[in-house]
Amino acid sequence: MDDADTNCKTHPDAPHGFMRDASHSAGRYVCECESWEPPKNKPMTRDEWMAWLEKAWAEAQGGSCRINLFK
Repeated sequence: MDDADTNCKTHPDAPHGFMRDASHSAGRYVCECESWEPPKNKPMTRDEWMAWLEKAWAEAQGGSCRINLFK
């Protein structure tokens, strides 16, 4: 079996491992990444959240944000 027989995903978070039952049923090597999908919504980091809050505050006030939230 060569690499052409596998359908591995190249996403860095994709899990990789031998799926015995699926491989047996398909008659080929089946990697667990084949049925994996990346998360649709990645949670924001604290810095991303703060930047979003400051931008929303500035837009609501009609100008730039002059306060430093949570400090």
